[in-house]
Amino acid sequence: MALPWAEATPASKVDTLATTSIDGVSRNLTQVINDGGEKLLQYLAERGRIFVVPDSDRYSHPLLHADGGSATVAYRRDNFGAGETLSASSEEILTQAKFDVVFRSRNLNFPQDMPLQGNPVSYMDALVMSNAIGMFYELESNFVLGNATADGANPAARAPYESDTDYDVNGMSLLGLLSSGAGLVTGRPNTESFGGVTVSDAAKWAPQLFAASAANGSGLIEDTDDALRQLWYGPQESPDLILTGLSVFNKLADLVRDTATHNAGMMANLGKEGTIQMGTATVDWHRMLDTKDAEWDFTATTTAEYPYVFLNTKSLRLNVVAAGTISDGGPEAQKNPQIGFLKQMPGVFPHPTTTNLFKRVSMGHGFSLENGRRSFGHMEGITL
Repeated sequence: MALPWAEATPASKVDTLATTSIDGVSRNLTQVINDGGEKLLQYLAERGRIFVVPDSDRYSHPLLHADGGSATVAYRRDNFGAGETLSASSEEILTQAKFDVVFRSRNLNFPQDMPLQGNPVSYMDALVMSNAIGMFYELESNFVLGNATADGANPAARAPYESDTDYDVNGMSLLGLLSSGAGLVTGRPNTESFGGVTVSDAAKWAPQLFAASAANGSGLIEDTDDALRQLWYGPQESPDLILTGLSVFNKLADLVRDTATHNAGMMANLGKEGTIQMGTATVDWHRMLDTKDAEWDFTATTTAEYPYVFLNTKSLRLNVVAAGTISDGGPEAQKNPQIGFLKQMPGVFPHPTTTNLFKRVSMGHGFSLENGRRSFGHMEGITL
């Protein structure tokens, strides 16, 4: 007697399996991110900064950047003052920061004979999950380093809006967020836009740059403390996350252990779970940021340095385009529709040059900022 699935699997059966598995994975965005094992997206998910949003080519956020420019006159209640007049002029106070949506597609490829000795549903679930994890790994790598391969030796400055000089179809990157159109790096003047807004038009759109007091990182505690104060513009506009590589993180952990006067047992394990609290910000390490490169030397771009970046995740958000699910039917699905993030093209088809079958999936996403960039920053000069 032939074993089930030993013969070539009909495309219709594969399509049914794939559709069901894609829907299941698509509805579990947080699980995909957690199973992926990277830092930044997990941090954003834990703090509710990943939003499933309606489909669009671009998202924008209003940016209030001025007080209107009208003069204020002080006076006694019974004497307005001879010759005093109130202003009649108006100023531009509001603009829109624009962030293009990134669309990604990939094929889910299946062997035509579907070597499924066990449960075919479990196999398909694992296949779809592995592809979803891969897509989000590329997403995080593109944001952290400006490339899809976690290549720390080639970080790139990318901007989010198609009219920006540093625009890239993969969306903004950390280097772009911290330097594009900011006038901090030669070749990226503040007359160029980032998200369609220029620093020369809106001063609060300028990120900040700090210099480490010692290249070996011996002053990191004091340097970090001072930078956090300068980046604070209220509860909503202040950094709450500092990202760096493991090498710099270990240096900071050693410094804190050496200088702290807290319980010795507690201090001995400081940082071993992966984070250090510095004031209102959490310092965390990221495996993609543990490579020195001259791009992190903003002033001269000549010395290979480690990144040490200050992020405001109360402003930074990830938008994921909502995609409807197919396999859930019946009255309940009509009353409570399920929303996912993977859009699937109908049908399963053979590749023209191989015996494999494929089903195509896509997703839309984009990072954006809800406030100015002045609560974001970078500390250059750390070489260890």
